[in-house]
Amino acid sequence: MWETHLSNSDFPVNTVNVSSDGQFILAGTDYSHLYLYDRKGEILWAKETSAEVLQTCISSNGDYIGYLTSDRTFYFGVKSSRILWEKTFNQQPVWIDMTQTADFVSIGESSTKVTLFSKEGRKVWGFQPRSAPKGVMASGGGYVFVGGPTEICKYSLEPYLKRLLVRCKKMIEKANSENLDTTTATKYLDCILYTYPSPRD
Repeated sequence: MWETHLSNSDFPVNTVNVSSDGQFILAGTDYSHLYLYDRKGEILWAKETSAEVLQTCISSNGDYIGYLTSDRTFYFGVKSSRILWEKTFNQQPVWIDMTQTADFVSIGESSTKVTLFSKEGRKVWGFQPRSAPKGVMASGGGYVFVGGPTEICKYSLEPYLKRLLVRCKKMIEKANSENLDTTTATKYLDCILYTYPSPRD
């Protein structure tokens, strides 16, 4: 359908991601550049990065992007190329991924440490697998799958979701005691409990 040649063909393309709706293509190179294309192959923007782009990820509709550079830094931004937040780690992370809605970002800080961040850049959860040089998030965000040399393991976000729902419930109860209108908040909470019924327990 189309092909494109990047600004410096002497450097390899390290990573390519396509939004699940097929509208946007995100590519990162050893030339320390990030590119966003539309489905017709037209370049929307090109951005010089702080170092080689090792991995990228993109939300289902292309509204949010993430990329990992070789100077141990992860960047989270929007499709206009504006960066919302960044994190620099003590050692080079090995993989990144995000949910389809970009509500959660997972970063394999090492083969034995995985950390999850919210869309706002706040650390919300983490775990230490035996060995996880590769990882991926479920599209809905409820699980993280990591792969080692001889196994694949599935981790659930349920403990974090339970804590979050308990906190939300307490905030709604407090608002009710202060005679505040909690109709909308209660509606959203009920929707979440319908989607994740187990945290009721």
